[in-house]
Amino acid sequence: MAVQALLGTARRKGSWLRRAIPFFVVALLLNISINVYQGWQSWHDNETSNAQQTGQIANLVSARFVRLLQMVRGLQDTVAWQLAQPGGHKPDLSYLADSFRQAATDTTVFVFDKDGHLMASSSPVLAQGVGDIQWLIDEWVSSGKQPSFQKTARFNGKEVLLLGSKVNLSEGDSALYTVLLFSAEEAVLGGLNPHPDQTLVLLDDARRVVVRFPPEPGMDVGQILPQTSQTRGPTSDSFYTALSADGQQRLIVDRAVPVGKRGGYWHVLVGRAVASYRTAWWRSMYANLAGIILSSLTLACGIALLRREAAMQKDYQRAIQTISAVVEHSPIPMVIADPRTGHILLGNKRLKLLCGSPADTGQPASALFVMPDLWETLTQADAEERTSEIATRQGARHMLVQSALLPLEDHGDPLVLLSFADVSSQISALHQLQEEVDLDPLTGLCNRRGFVRREAIIIENAARTGLSVVVLALDLDHFKKVNDTWGHAAGDTVLKTFSQILSGVLRSTDLAVRLGGEEFCAVLVDTGLEQGKEVGERIRKSLARFPIFVTEDESISQTVSIGLAMYVPGEADLQATLERSDLALYAAKDGGRNRVQVYDTQTPQY
Repeated sequence: MAVQALLGTARRKGSWLRRAIPFFVVALLLNISINVYQGWQSWHDNETSNAQQTGQIANLVSARFVRLLQMVRGLQDTVAWQLAQPGGHKPDLSYLADSFRQAATDTTVFVFDKDGHLMASSSPVLAQGVGDIQWLIDEWVSSGKQPSFQKTARFNGKEVLLLGSKVNLSEGDSALYTVLLFSAEEAVLGGLNPHPDQTLVLLDDARRVVVRFPPEPGMDVGQILPQTSQTRGPTSDSFYTALSADGQQRLIVDRAVPVGKRGGYWHVLVGRAVASYRTAWWRSMYANLAGIILSSLTLACGIALLRREAAMQKDYQRAIQTISAVVEHSPIPMVIADPRTGHILLGNKRLKLLCGSPADTGQPASALFVMPDLWETLTQADAEERTSEIATRQGARHMLVQSALLPLEDHGDPLVLLSFADVSSQISALHQLQEEVDLDPLTGLCNRRGFVRREAIIIENAARTGLSVVVLALDLDHFKKVNDTWGHAAGDTVLKTFSQILSGVLRSTDLAVRLGGEEFCAVLVDTGLEQGKEVGERIRKSLARFPIFVTEDESISQTVSIGLAMYVPGEADLQATLERSDLALYAAKDGGRNRVQVYDTQTPQY
């Protein structure tokens, strides 16, 4: 039970981490799941949003191109109608071109005869450069099968779009050919402001590039754009692909635009580089990934700490068991206590035999001491070994108490280990020796050394309680005559007899002292001058009436002179008081001896 009491606290303190780890794991998995779902959702939302924005631009561009084609067809129909009128009516091409320019874009109108020769033009200046496109006209006219055509070419140093239409005249099988020439890029993109990371391409039915933005190497107007592998995009009309021009992955929206009278389709491709709009998403993902990694590292550290804690728990338990075994089987009384609660955790058999039930587990450790306050002192880190009275079954016994702190990490505050060594016999012998040193061997009274040791206690008690103190100075009259007449043995008898009388008159709280030779003093506690004088008179009269046998047949009557003085509060010791009582003693001697003299200011100074 004692060992379990020591181990219990550590188990309780260490178990919280083990209980918390599963919650940390669940929280981490939930965090990862939420981050994965949020990442996927933000990815989908980001891709869909960009696909929709790209689709809106594709709708705008395709709508403008359809409108342009409709206006071109209207212009072609107007020219064709005027040319087909009887009488060879010639239309005003400049006027028609200016009207189209105001409605759509800069346009040049050419009319060719059945042999491909230029007959009329909306701009005589531009008609001089018709040679740039003559080969296309000749090819179209010579085939004779295509009622219309759409071609791209360079005209006067610019990339242009040619839309041609065959006009059958009413006179015989002859025909004329009209060609509208204009910059498709200006017509389609004029007024638009595409984002720099967007790509816009207009392809004809043969996948030749008609318009491209921005101009990029490897994707020139008139060049056939190869078909590349595609991956389905976030919306039904979008896909991912890498254009052959630069190999950069793009999200592209495709719009098919009907062109011509044979059901051909041109395509408007609007794309955006995925790297441009995914940057922010990747940053967010990296931040989330960093959070997941940090959480995982925290969990890993927790698991590592848990394993370390488990190893430390085992080491701690082994240490506790070892300490408990050493303490339990030690021949010296020992106890382990918790300084926070003040309760005993383990008291060994020797201590229980010595002290009984107060040494049981759970009892207050302070109850072992006669002075319980000593327990608080022993719990300090710098506590020194000291002698104290311990409450044992046989009563209070003096013990040498040694304390040591056990710094057990899992327990928090260190425990206190106390060991006890019985030094009662040594203390008794020491006291006896001390008494022998402080006592006069002849009379048994306190000697001068003992008086000096005890006067500090008397002064301290007087200062604390406010009690008065009187000092008597005593000197045997004509004592030298006794030694000279009857010898030193007779003198010793006189001294011992007087000492017995002196001790008999004084109280247990008073102090009798032999200062040397025939000189004595007495310290009376809680006594005034009048009471002190009465005590002195009793001493003087008792000695005078008592016969002292100096031989077997002969006795003498011995007298004593006494002087007394009052201790003045605040004096450091009794030496000044003793000097004043000596002055009173000298006055008693001068006054005829065998008398008691009280010191006052009139006492002569000797």
